[in-house]
This record gives sequence, C-alpha cells and structure tokens, in this order.
Amino acid sequence: MNESLNMSEKKYIQSAMLLDWIGQAPIVINRAFIDLTGNVLAALWLSYAIEKIKDHGTADEPLKAAVIAVSASECEKDTGITRAQQLTCRKTLAALGLLTEEGGQGKVPSFRIHLDTMMKMLEAQVKPMADALQRADQLAPGLSAHDAKAQLGLDWWNGLDEQQRKHWMAMAGNTGIAADAWAAYQNSQIQVS
Repeated sequence: MNESLNMSEKKYIQSAMLLDWIGQAPIVINRAFIDLTGNVLAALWLSYAIEKIKDHGTADEPLKAAVIAVSASECEKDTGITRAQQLTCRKTLAALGLLTEEGGQGKVPSFRIHLDTMMKMLEAQVKPMADALQRADQLAPGLSAHDAKAQLGLDWWNGLDEQQRKHWMAMAGNTGIAADAWAAYQNSQIQVS
C-alpha cells in the first residue's frame, strides 16, 4: 500500500511539474545585452523592458526613448528577478545611461528606456566585427575561405579595446592565444543553419 501511495504521489508531482513547466511563458533574454550591461540579470531586465515597449517607432524615425510602467511584483512574476535584484539591475542600467526612473510614489513606477543611447552602445559593441567583415569582404576575392576566415578573426581582434580583449581571453580560458578568443566569440554567437 505504501508503494502504491508513493507511485500515486509521484504521478501527481510529475503532473504538477509538467503543468508548471508548460504553463509559464519562457523568459527571453537578448544575448547582446549581456555584453552591453556586463550582467545577465541587468540584460534580462532590459530585455523585459524592451518587450514592454508598445511603440518602436519607424525605420525613418526610431524612438529616442520609451517609457514603461511596471511594478516590482509584475516583473518578478514574469522574470523571476527579485525586488532587490531589480533595484541592482536598474542601478546598473542607470549608470550606463540606459534608464531613468520617472516616479511612481504610491503608484506603479515608470522607467524611461533611452533607446538612442542603447543603439549607440550596441553599434560600438559590434563595430570591431563590422570593420572585420568589411575588410574581409574587400580581401575576399584574393583569399581562400580559410585565409578569409583567419583574416576576419585577426581584424576582429585588432578592433577590440583592452577590456574587450580581456573579456574574450577569459571566455577562451586565458590561453593567451588570440585565435582561441576568436573561437570563443564565434561560439557565443547564435548558430544559424
């Protein structure tokens, strides 16, 4: 009898786990925001805030900033980020110039997301890769595929600042080899097949 109760209990637990798993929306994080903020939770909070923005402007006139209103309890329910962690995230984003708090005394707080600043930072973040791609494109007619890929990695490395080099070396296990850092960068990117 005890074993059958345990089997029945296990079925309920498994059913509850399945309902918990499929009954919740997945948490989406923009990978580029991790490098931008230097912090996974701040990147998650920023990704969440961007999803909350209803109007993204147009290609001709993108929004410079957008205001969202979100309570700490709503954010925690949707992302799992606790109130204390949210405060740290917002401080990180404010220090980067990406966020200002617009009030909320006695009501749901509002936050201004500085989209123009975010876009400038994202452009600066990808500039080394864009420059490397441009150089590889210019050299492509005279290079083999292997040589073009090697040149792309070299140009990428040369376009990094010291902090970025340290970051990618650490991601590569601090081998001291630029090619390993290039491989770590490539492995961190979304693979499209």
